[in-house]
Amino acid sequence: MRYLPNIITIIRIPLSLSLLLFLHNSIIFIIIYFLCGISDVLDGYIARKMNLKSVLGAKLDSIADFIMYAIIIIVLCLWDWHNIVSFVPLLILVTLIRGFNIVMIYHKFHQLGVIHTIGNKFVGLLTYCIPILYFFIGNLEFLWVVFFIAVIVSLEETCIIYQTKELDLNRRSLLLS
Repeated sequence: MRYLPNIITIIRIPLSLSLLLFLHNSIIFIIIYFLCGISDVLDGYIARKMNLKSVLGAKLDSIADFIMYAIIIIVLCLWDWHNIVSFVPLLILVTLIRGFNIVMIYHKFHQLGVIHTIGNKFVGLLTYCIPILYFFIGNLEFLWVVFFIAVIVSLEETCIIYQTKELDLNRRSLLLS
């Protein structure tokens, strides 16, 4: 039972990868995508409720999240490359800031990590909703708002890392500890 959150997290990785097999079958795609989202919420919830949080679990969750978000980007490129290409500079900007933050955490605290701020969780939710919104809206114009929020949240994380003396991966925000 103590490994249940990690097992749920690990299951998200092949589920995320399997999305590429169902690009043109929207019903199966949405079902699998929904299962990915449930696993992302459920693993952390179970870990917190049953006091099963671990450094390994946090790292596995970050890896599974990274894979799922990479798959989202690949899926959007395959669905609508012509329109997604205008967002590439913003994607590069967010990726560079996030990468800089990871390097800064490693340099300052000698470990890899991503701070789980309220803003990062909100951007994660927005990012998760992108394929679903695309299904219903049929265009990607809403990505301007998502990327704007992602840049602000990433810069908030940079400020937190810069100002903090001890790493707290569960810091809520710049203003709230």
